[in-house]
Amino acid sequence: MPLTSPRRTAFRIAAAYCLAGALWIAASDTLIYRLSRRRPVLEGIEVFKGWLFILVTGLLLYQLLRRSLERLRREQEDLRTQTELSGSMRRAIEEMGEGVLFLKHGQPVYANPSFCRMLGWASEELKELPSPLTFASGESQALASAWAGRMESPAGFRMEGEATLLARDGRRLEAELSVKPLEPGGLADHLVVLRDVSEARQDKLALRRQEEQYRLLFRNNPNPMFVYELAGMRILEANQAALGQYGYSREEFLGMNLKDLRPPEEVEALLKDVAGLPDRIHRSGCWRHRRKDGSLLTAEIISGPAIFQGRNRRLVLAQDVTERITTQQALEAQTRLYGTVLKALSDAGEGFVLAEGRKAVFCNPAIERILGRDAREILAADDILDFVAPEARQESLRRRALRDEGLTVSDTNESLLVHRSGRRVEVELCVSVSREGGSVRRFIIIRDIRARKEAERALRSQTHLYETMLKAQSDMRVGMALLRQRRVDYANEAVARITGYSLAELEGLDSVFLLVPEPERQAVEQDLRRRLEAGKAVERFEATVLHKDGRRLELELSIQPLAPDPERRTLLLLRDVTEARQAQREMLKSNKLESLGLLAGGVAHDFNNTLATVMGCLAMAKAGLEDPERLETLAGAENALRTAREMTRRLLDFARGGRLRRQPIDLEALLRSSVDLVLRGGRARVEYSLPPDLPRALGEESQLGQVASNLALNAAEAMKGQGLLKVRAERAILGEDNEALLPPGEYLKVEMEDEGPGVPVEIQDRIFDPYFSTKPGGTGLGLAASYAILSNHGGWLGLLPAPGKGAIFRFYLPVA
Repeated sequence: MPLTSPRRTAFRIAAAYCLAGALWIAASDTLIYRLSRRRPVLEGIEVFKGWLFILVTGLLLYQLLRRSLERLRREQEDLRTQTELSGSMRRAIEEMGEGVLFLKHGQPVYANPSFCRMLGWASEELKELPSPLTFASGESQALASAWAGRMESPAGFRMEGEATLLARDGRRLEAELSVKPLEPGGLADHLVVLRDVSEARQDKLALRRQEEQYRLLFRNNPNPMFVYELAGMRILEANQAALGQYGYSREEFLGMNLKDLRPPEEVEALLKDVAGLPDRIHRSGCWRHRRKDGSLLTAEIISGPAIFQGRNRRLVLAQDVTERITTQQALEAQTRLYGTVLKALSDAGEGFVLAEGRKAVFCNPAIERILGRDAREILAADDILDFVAPEARQESLRRRALRDEGLTVSDTNESLLVHRSGRRVEVELCVSVSREGGSVRRFIIIRDIRARKEAERALRSQTHLYETMLKAQSDMRVGMALLRQRRVDYANEAVARITGYSLAELEGLDSVFLLVPEPERQAVEQDLRRRLEAGKAVERFEATVLHKDGRRLELELSIQPLAPDPERRTLLLLRDVTEARQAQREMLKSNKLESLGLLAGGVAHDFNNTLATVMGCLAMAKAGLEDPERLETLAGAENALRTAREMTRRLLDFARGGRLRRQPIDLEALLRSSVDLVLRGGRARVEYSLPPDLPRALGEESQLGQVASNLALNAAEAMKGQGLLKVRAERAILGEDNEALLPPGEYLKVEMEDEGPGVPVEIQDRIFDPYFSTKPGGTGLGLAASYAILSNHGGWLGLLPAPGKGAIFRFYLPVA
């Protein structure tokens, strides 16, 4: 009986007692009346029956109570054990490194210290939060959505996975999250376990990057390499070079065992060699291997420990040296004829030494000349390496030791020998080793390479000088490029600085003529090709080239063929003359305007003299008249003459250039009044972009107003009376190299952009020329006069390349 139902236990005991008593009374009375009907006998039996009933029911009651009390004792012990276990489990949960959280109806009931530490909340603070977990935005969307909907199915809520959570201080926590339901009816209905995997994830990423680098190096290595497991010698991975060497596909090769690569008779030696491999890089020498087609190759084996798929493996480098071994064997066979060969070559320029072991047994006269010693002294030396310079002897000893071990060493190397005089002699050594009958013979060819080394040093010196000259050219304004056919083979920094392209982009161009604009490219390319095919240099010709940002550059080019050169390379020198040509055009334009001014001044001067004569005549005519009507008529003529004289004065001021009544001008008001006056009454609209803190300009208001009116009138005529004219102004600080070639300083920059058809490229250089006009009946003086007025004010006027349809005029004015 469970401990939680004492009433049920008592009821069962009483019911059992009553049932036993009722059955006893009914059964015993029936039996007694069947045995005897006499009263004395019945009374005696009744007394006996009563005592027997008490005895039996007592025993029954004893058994029931004993069993109930025994079960009660066991349940109390179980409860005490569970209580002790609960305390131990709580302590264990509090000491866990993982975060543990118990939920009841979605709200925190208990959180261990690790959970609070991970998220930065106290246990009591967690109970006040609407949600104990906050997911980082944009990450772990599936888990975040599942967590947000946990209240919709609280009984069966379950989730697992990695998530990025936000702690109290805003930091991100990379964690493994697990939520599982508990038995219903307890203190909590869900268990949340949180494990911090930030470091593990970083370690995993670092390990993945290392593995990717390793795989890249392994798979792209030109040397045949494969990895096998130590226990079963099963091949786990192989690069492309190994697959090509053995002739297997990747699937076939990875299904093989290391023993499958060896001939059957060498498998036992393989097992012995593998069993004795040290835990370091080891050279196992040369072994025979089998290809897929059954042919044999000789492979030089170098192996070492490696970590692959998280376990200790063995990496093998198996280089095919079959051809080299065959060549060495043939060479060793030929060296048996060394006596005849040495005698035939004894007078040759190269030195020959035959050594048995370490001691020389023969040398030709060339060795005597190289070392400055006679043959007896050379042959008397205990070791042929005694004639090697101390600084090179260690390398020679190392190479000899490797040869003595039977390892493959390069036959040819450079070294230093000591002449009798003590000077060092640079030589090239070619060593062949022959082993016959247990003796080691070395056949050494010695070549004096002092002359070659001196030539190489001279070449390096010239190359360094050449590179220094190119670098010096890079710091100048002259670009230098080397062309192979039409392709750019080399370009210095100056070329990159002029054209705007990087050196990598320039050296990747298929043709240098791609920098020339399309309309001019074919003519320039044909002209240069014709001259270069004739082997003639092309000096100082000009061409237009497109900058990387689209600007047109004017370059002065010189091309010189490099002869004799089988690759037909040419040297290209280029210099940016864009600013110089622009300055020349500005000067030409100024000269034209100056000529116009002189002409206008002469006309104005003669006209002014004529006006003075007319004014004098009018004064004499008024002196003798008394008729009011005639006097009024003459007065009107005098007023017209004064107006003409004022216009003449302005024309003379323009011609003289500089007699300006300069004063601070409100540029915003001047632009608005001039432009609005021109566009008034038409369908053209104007949009102003004028900052409120625009400084004042310095100049004569009437002339600057004429500039604004001329530009607005040209825009309105270009748009045919309709469209949008944008007027912008701002403060500008010009540096040394500015587009207007103005002195550095502070200016006002004004731009007027229309929506007309724009100015054709072929006439853009002539629009400021006097008397040049594209309008029927136009004088061509509006833009020329505007340009002259701004030049007299110390400013500039120019046309900008428009990104689309329309034209943009920009001018600069000095700040007051």
